[in-house]
Amino acid sequence: MVMHEGCGLHGASEDDFARMLAADGVLPHWRLGAFESVQDTLRQSLHRLRTSRELNSREHIRGFVFDPEDGSVREVL
Repeated sequence: MVMHEGCGLHGASEDDFARMLAADGVLPHWRLGAFESVQDTLRQSLHRLRTSRELNSREHIRGFVFDPEDGSVREVL
């Protein structure tokens, strides 16, 4: 799984997004997926995948954060 620095969802507000949509007459029935920490969110996603009984090769699941500014990739354990 790969996430990236500078993601538009990083630090976004679920409530502000819902208010903007409601102002346009749309009532969202889903969440935007905003998050505060790239690493924490990636760790949570990795945990969800690694504990999923539906996946056969859970021990091979890895997570990385890509930095588009300098092209680096770092693994998140």
